[in-house]
Amino acid sequence: MVTETMREVFYRTLNWKLNRCLAPGRICKEKAIRAHSVQNARTMDLLARNGHVKAIKLIIEQGSGPSVRFEDVGRNLASTFEGFCAAHDTSLFLPIDTRPLDINNEQQLFLYAYRSIARETHAEIEAASKIQSAYQY
Repeated sequence: MVTETMREVFYRTLNWKLNRCLAPGRICKEKAIRAHSVQNARTMDLLARNGHVKAIKLIIEQGSGPSVRFEDVGRNLASTFEGFCAAHDTSLFLPIDTRPLDINNEQQLFLYAYRSIARETHAEIEAASKIQSAYQY
């Protein structure tokens, strides 16, 4: 039997993704899609230059440890996370994905906040799962 080295476990864990739909009720078993936490069509238009935006990237190099730096990321990859299946992403966020921001529209404001919280919840669950898997090694 071949066992993984600590290094192999580290990189496998680092690359692991939580692919679960976080729709209300947590009963959806469909595969999550990469969806934007920041609206791609309108908001990214304001931020993008030559089809890219700046993003913080975690760099892990042997010998020097982890660091972060700003890098150009394609606007279609920026601010994405796998938090909802296609059906739930579309149905939940249709009012903010298809209409301009209206700061007087309480439904839109709620949905922007909800999407932001879902993104952070996804990140926390994924991080906790990675830490737990490291303990199980």
